[in-house]
Parts: sequence; C-alpha cells; structure tokens
Amino acid sequence: MFVLRRIWKCKPGEARRVASLLQTQAQMYHDAGLRSEFRVYFNGYTTPSEPDTVVMEWTDAALMPPSRPGNPCPNRRRPSAPRSTSSPRATVSRSWN
Repeated sequence: MFVLRRIWKCKPGEARRVASLLQTQAQMYHDAGLRSEFRVYFNGYTTPSEPDTVVMEWTDAALMPPSRPGNPCPNRRRPSAPRSTSSPRATVSRSWN
C-alpha cells in the first residue's frame, strides 16, 4: 500500500481557492472509482507547514502512471464551470508530485 501525496505552492492568498478546486477534482476521480478516499488540506496559518501550501493525499495498492493505456478518465470539466476556474494552474506557482 502506498500513500501518495501531491504538494502545490500557491500564490499568496490563493491556497483556499486551490484546495477547493483540488477537492472537486479529487472527488470526480473518487466518484468514478479511480481513486480511494482522499484528503485535501492547506496552510490556513494554523497548520505546521510552509505558507500558501496545498496538499492532497490518498492511498493506492500500486504506483501507476495516470496516462497509461486503457486508464479511464472522469469528465474533466464541470459544465457550469467557467474556463478560468476549472484549473488551479492560474493560482499555483510551483507543484511537486
């Protein structure tokens, strides 16, 4: 069993917004049966981590690339979401996988 952790360093003041977008994205993967239970958390000035940092964690039985052949992908965009808010990229300055 592996614990997978992805970390994003956000622009100042954008951590809550990025965490909300990542929560929605991870929930789509979970609902499609492609990801186990997960957690998304961020530094809200009360947690011990670097400022403006968002973390997403989940467990998996094996390490497999998401771009592998035959891997289904959930619907990537919500129909009601404007293009500018459908991805956290605009508010992330650096990410680590």
